[in-house]
Amino acid sequence: VGFYSGSTKAGPLRLAAVVGVGHHPDSFGCTANAWDVEALRQQRRRDFLTCDSGFLDVFCDSLIPQVEEYLGMPGLPMASRAILGCSLSSLFAQRLLFLRPRLFGKYILGSPSLHLAPDVFELAKAALSAAEQRPASVESLPRDVGVIFVFGEGEDSGPNTVDHCGRMAGNGIPDACRKMAGMLQSLGLEDVEVRRVAGESHDTLKPALISQGFTWLEKQWLKPPTETAYVSHA
Repeated sequence: VGFYSGSTKAGPLRLAAVVGVGHHPDSFGCTANAWDVEALRQQRRRDFLTCDSGFLDVFCDSLIPQVEEYLGMPGLPMASRAILGCSLSSLFAQRLLFLRPRLFGKYILGSPSLHLAPDVFELAKAALSAAEQRPASVESLPRDVGVIFVFGEGEDSGPNTVDHCGRMAGNGIPDACRKMAGMLQSLGLEDVEVRRVAGESHDTLKPALISQGFTWLEKQWLKPPTETAYVSHA
């Protein structure tokens, strides 16, 4: 990754291993020329829209340790791990913040489909309730966890609007992101950002998400560690 180019001085070189996690091509008939779009959608909904399929446990308990062992970096600290997702996969990443709060230190959430997942808001409400009732709870969210929500300008255009291709553009994602960001800030997280990307829609966001997400991540990694108490979570 190098160092953030906007810094007043060059920081140490940072090597980042980028690991993609997805469904096996055979599971949705993927060949060199085509794939079954509907089959892939169904698998993404099964594994990312809810946490009922068992994928979350496999991802956290098996896949991450195997990948880090393979890369020669077993047992990385939370602060050195970041997760990036888009649409349903960023919804999965958001859920990890509450269900496995010690796993990742940085969350890059591209157009997360939070408006389709009321259970995630219930997790946030439960965390807020626990913080009020048990401020010394064992389970906690470190204050220096960083979260950025990124969505396209077209998604924020209101319901029943269309883009230049005639596709539905406006959706419930921007308002849901703002609501969740407020809840995270109420939990004591100090580094929560909501970013709207000009000229992008839900379908075109990914290239801008990668570029802006990694720039944000470089800034995060250049910050000194925050030595503060933990925010209650249960």
